Amino acid sequence: MAAEMGMVPEYLIPLNAEEEQRIEKITQNFIYISLHDHPTILPVNLKDILNFVREGCNQMAYEALAHSYLDCCF
Repeated sequence: MAAEMGMVPEYLIPLNAEEEQRIEKITQNFIYISLHDHPTILPVNLKDILNFVREGCNQMAYEALAHSYLDCCF
C-alpha cells in the first residue's frame, strides 16, 4: 500500500491571522461532513487498482483524516 501521508504534496491556502481565527472558530463549532471525498489508501502501483477494488479490502486513511478538518465522510 502507498504511504498514507506524503503521497501528494501538502497544499495550504495562505490565510491571514483573521482568516485563520475564523476557520478555527468554524471548525470547532460546526460539524464538517464531506459527501464526496475518498479517504482510502491506494496501492503503490495504480495499475493494481482493479484487483484492489475487486478484493474489497479498502483501507481507510485514518492518519490523513486526523490531520484534516473532516468530521465525517460518506
